[in-house]
Amino acid sequence: MNGYNPYVSLAFFAAVVGFTVFIMNPIFLLISLICAVLYACLLTPLGKIAKYLSLVLPLVAITAVMNPLFNHRGVTILAYLPNGNPVTLEAVLYGIAAAIMLAAVVTWFLCFNKVMTSDKFIYVLGFSPALALVLSITLRMLPRFRARLKEITAAQAAASPLVTSAEYRDNSRNVTKRSFLARKKNSVKKAIKILSILISWTLEDCIETADSMKSRGYGLRPRTSFSIFTFTRRDVFALGYIALCAVIILVGDFGDFPSFNLGGGRAFLAFAALCLLPILSIIREQLTWKFSQSKI
Repeated sequence: MNGYNPYVSLAFFAAVVGFTVFIMNPIFLLISLICAVLYACLLTPLGKIAKYLSLVLPLVAITAVMNPLFNHRGVTILAYLPNGNPVTLEAVLYGIAAAIMLAAVVTWFLCFNKVMTSDKFIYVLGFSPALALVLSITLRMLPRFRARLKEITAAQAAASPLVTSAEYRDNSRNVTKRSFLARKKNSVKKAIKILSILISWTLEDCIETADSMKSRGYGLRPRTSFSIFTFTRRDVFALGYIALCAVIILVGDFGDFPSFNLGGGRAFLAFAALCLLPILSIIREQLTWKFSQSKI
């Protein structure tokens, strides 16, 4: 969805996430998860995808296991817990469905974070310039906060006095002889010092930013704004496509958990077509680019 207007991208993610959350149908959830993973693979390097899976899969497994332990509704009893509560087939299936839904939603938000950049958020919030300004400053501050924290930590480590090997051995003996609370107290003091430096640096940067904005005439009227995003015919067709798929899904008869109606084929196809929209768009752009290169 990178090539579309930010409003189109926002409408797409709102539709797919909304249908994934509120329609507890296993076919819908599987379609959403597969398409989300494919789209994430096209947007994110495989190394980051592996790191993401290492964080999400344990959470998904915990969700699938915990539901039948606490939810005992259902008519098909599989076993009994030591406290006498039953483990039902319906609770197990619902736990698996909830785990798939959680994985799909998290993956869609991963794609959302890659597509909806800070400039697109500012464009979407153009109706409120003050809110857009606060959001842009916040989004800019968070990565700078992390970078400055690493810089301060490295500087504090480099500023420690050099010691000889004999002094190092003596200090290490003294440290090992210290109590657990003494070592923790020393660590807390270092953390407070680093945090104090970081907050002071950030506040000073905020003051400089405010002075720079004031000197550049921020807040004066009449004030104009510039945006690189425009609404094209392609965006209109994409919005119509999303709306058509949403209407077919909403009027479809596919059932809900725990009773499913597999006859709602049109709703399943419409949801698959909706989720595949950005993937097909990327494939089309790549094929167009390769075809253009072959003609050179």
